[in-house]
Amino acid sequence: MKIIIYTRVSTDDKDQNPESQLLKCRHYCSLHEHKIVEELSDNGISGDTYIFSRPNGIKIKELIEKGKVEGIVVFSVDRYSRENPIQVMQQLNYLKDQGITFVSVTEPVFNMESEFAEPMKYMLTWFSNYFLVQHKKKVISGMERAKLKGTKSGKPIGTKFKNYK
Repeated sequence: MKIIIYTRVSTDDKDQNPESQLLKCRHYCSLHEHKIVEELSDNGISGDTYIFSRPNGIKIKELIEKGKVEGIVVFSVDRYSRENPIQVMQQLNYLKDQGITFVSVTEPVFNMESEFAEPMKYMLTWFSNYFLVQHKKKVISGMERAKLKGTKSGKPIGTKFKNYK
């Protein structure tokens, strides 16, 4: 099967890179004898950004429309999207309607077609979105606390940032 491996990390910093995702996805493709057509990564992009508006999400859609790909392999569904579950399921149904297989290496339920799998897929996308919403609340809370301290970061003025550019 002709495959796109898609990875995403939400920040551009050195602490996050898609390499570990790529290794697991490549291993999966090798085990199943899939041909990797493209390895695409959107770095520094939030999971709540619509997949087909991301730079490499646009490329994925173009490859699908040109018939150059038969499947998408991701490390986990939250790397693909953290939008609300209804939107994610609509995107996955779009892929299915186009004849595209969607594989989550760490969540085998996405690789199944059964009555049991559908609600599990929805639950996993819901948890992914829930994590995003909670994370945003924590970030906002931290920013508010920093503002009360009179700093952008919450650290005392004059503090040197490690690896700060």
